[in-house]
Amino acid sequence: MLNSRYCTRFVLLAAVCVCAPNLKGQNVKKLISVAHAGYADERADLYLGGTDVSPVTGHVFQAVLVRSNRAKPMFDYYLWELGNDGEKVNQWLIRAGISNEDPFPSHIVPTLRALPDGSILSVILYGLRQPKLVKIDAEGHMIFEKPLTAHDRLHPIFKSIIPAGDGQAFIVGQIRGKPAIVKIDEQGQFVFQKEIAGEGGGICTDGLRLSENRFRICGVTKDGDDIRSWVVDVDDQGELQREFVIDHAPWISIAMNLPIARLGSNRTAFVHPVTVDGKMYCCVTVLDDALKSIAEAKLCEVTGYAETFHVQRYDGDLVIVVQTAPQTISVFVVDENLKVKAQGVAEPLSVGSPVFSRLAVTGDRALILAQQGTPLQKEKHTIGSVALDLSDLRGGAKP
Repeated sequence: MLNSRYCTRFVLLAAVCVCAPNLKGQNVKKLISVAHAGYADERADLYLGGTDVSPVTGHVFQAVLVRSNRAKPMFDYYLWELGNDGEKVNQWLIRAGISNEDPFPSHIVPTLRALPDGSILSVILYGLRQPKLVKIDAEGHMIFEKPLTAHDRLHPIFKSIIPAGDGQAFIVGQIRGKPAIVKIDEQGQFVFQKEIAGEGGGICTDGLRLSENRFRICGVTKDGDDIRSWVVDVDDQGELQREFVIDHAPWISIAMNLPIARLGSNRTAFVHPVTVDGKMYCCVTVLDDALKSIAEAKLCEVTGYAETFHVQRYDGDLVIVVQTAPQTISVFVVDENLKVKAQGVAEPLSVGSPVFSRLAVTGDRALILAQQGTPLQKEKHTIGSVALDLSDLRGGAKP
């Protein structure tokens, strides 16, 4: 992969990347924080896992790992149900006593996806080699728990779950150090796993379903000094159809999150970091149905802990979250032409040491959750949330 005849290669240079406009004097609205919440536990460290919005209730499901004793590599997996202002509606203990020796819990946090019937698919990692797929109903009861991969002796990392119709799903991430996908059937049974990159290591970071048998998956690959972020289309058997590559991408760590979202009926927006003249930027690349780049924009410079980027649709626009500085989580709303309509800062999350963040867009709210404290710091690891009001931005392009 990434050198085939299907490949569209894109070398991102200052000359071809359209900079976001100077916002001074422009009609750019300020995003207003309307609610915030803290979820600190005096007896335990909290680690932020996957986030998704229930298509049934509009509530946010949030996976959280709780570690009560730092001296022991034991975690409890809780599922939180949050309202769109971040208030905790319910929480359920899904699995207690998960043992994992990984010194970076951010690598093992559960990912999840809310399904159309209100149930949830989630991946849990036991130890360094035992991924399990669990299905949970809307009341927090476990429906099943099954092995996710056939034979894997190296620590897998799973980043996203893509519903594939008829109860099936693709789970994307890393296996044996390579970007890989796993397919499961409607009963949660393993179907196949495939690597989808060539030389070097890397990870699939996100994906979505384009049609009945076509899926778009993004990620990053590192082969020595050659670093590439990419987007590929695969069929329902995981076979490569076409690909789009961005050369000279910055490598941050395996925990980085590069997301993709729909932008209209036949376009997708890929959010990723780029390096131009020694500086790092958050870039948005719009790809058409044939996986050709039709627009690119450098949204903002990134000088902080740029592990995670997020993008979600809102009324035809895109809500994008990026940590632009060590203590600043920035939020942008851009239209289909990548023009900035609104921006703001997720205060009071942008205080202290925000590390990993998540985004959920539900109703007229952008709910940003952030974990504060890193695995190498002695401070207590907590989670906080901020809800930003989007209601003044309605009227964007429709799908």
